[in-house]
Amino acid sequence: MLAESQRGVPEQYAIEGEDLDKVRLLMQYGRPYHYRKAKLRTYSVIPYGYPFRVLQEPRLQGMDNVTFFTLMLSRSCDFDIRNMVRKNMKTLWTRFSVHSIFVLGSSDPFCDERIAEENRLFGDILQFDHSDTYNNITLSVLFSLHYIHNLSLPIQYVLKTDSDCVVNYPQLEKLIGALSELEQSQLYMGMCDRDKKYNVYEVARKNYIPLSLVQNETFIPYYVTGGGYVISYRLLPRLLVGMSHLSFIGHNEDVNVGRGMQLMHIPCRHVPKYWIARHGCTQKKECLKHVIIHPWMDVSEVPRYYSYLTESPVCNKHVIHHTEILPVRLPMNPLLFTHSPPIAMRAPETDSSSRSTDVSPAACAPGAAAWWSRATRGVPAWAGRPTAG
Repeated sequence: MLAESQRGVPEQYAIEGEDLDKVRLLMQYGRPYHYRKAKLRTYSVIPYGYPFRVLQEPRLQGMDNVTFFTLMLSRSCDFDIRNMVRKNMKTLWTRFSVHSIFVLGSSDPFCDERIAEENRLFGDILQFDHSDTYNNITLSVLFSLHYIHNLSLPIQYVLKTDSDCVVNYPQLEKLIGALSELEQSQLYMGMCDRDKKYNVYEVARKNYIPLSLVQNETFIPYYVTGGGYVISYRLLPRLLVGMSHLSFIGHNEDVNVGRGMQLMHIPCRHVPKYWIARHGCTQKKECLKHVIIHPWMDVSEVPRYYSYLTESPVCNKHVIHHTEILPVRLPMNPLLFTHSPPIAMRAPETDSSSRSTDVSPAACAPGAAAWWSRATRGVPAWAGRPTAG
């Protein structure tokens, strides 16, 4: 039965151990990676379970023990944003047990050539050969989980987020440090959505999934929303075994991961109030309450959020988990980081009149005062710049 559960599985998807779960799921759901397909031609099949090709790999050989290994999803041609993250993260890397890489899809030949050169310089890019599209985010996330699982890295937790988000690692360590060792080892944490249903009717919305794919599985027990979530590294084998026996794979990567967790009876640990600031934050004290900070208007806000982390006394403290890993100093590339003016990512989703303006530009990182001047005049920071599609 165990051999049957792995018959025909590509080597990249091979998972050692978890034999009892493999046999149980084989008997209950059939062979792995056999997914139902939608009958709607315009909804593309997501080829999870088929061999995949890696175009660019990060330099991870000989990596020291780290607490957080961060997968930052990035658009292929967002060179400026990646440089901004590198510039602001370099001080955090030397303080905390953190290592970050950027996860990309493939773009046009010109961009891919620049990405190859970028990776030669920094060694922090994991690029796959599928197209860089919204529907393929599922592939980027799942392929990257298989990739880091296969390397057996010396890490405790995997954090998935986006390159335009800022992670408050001290606050994250504080939350995890309050858990028991068992809870830490089975961790799937973030802002949990519960008792939701798939959108099978509103075709124009980006979360639409055809009813022919979902069929009678319209109910979603729980999942952590995609802005950011943490998974214990030792939990990856169980998650990936569960993912292989789902009845279908949709394009909603966060929902897919939640369904895989649910199939393996791994609960979602909910952080109710201060997990993510989806529309940014204005005051340093308020910002530092959150684990993840997402820009309100555009990425020009990101350096300000990073400055709060580097200036805060709490960021000089390293919280030791029940399973101790001491802070390590990771080698940094000595090259200077430069970037052109940031590209706008999205317009605000809330009315500016409802937001607090109790913040001083003097407390902001360089360049934030100009953003503040525009915002207080009622001019969106993204006005007059090209917006991402």
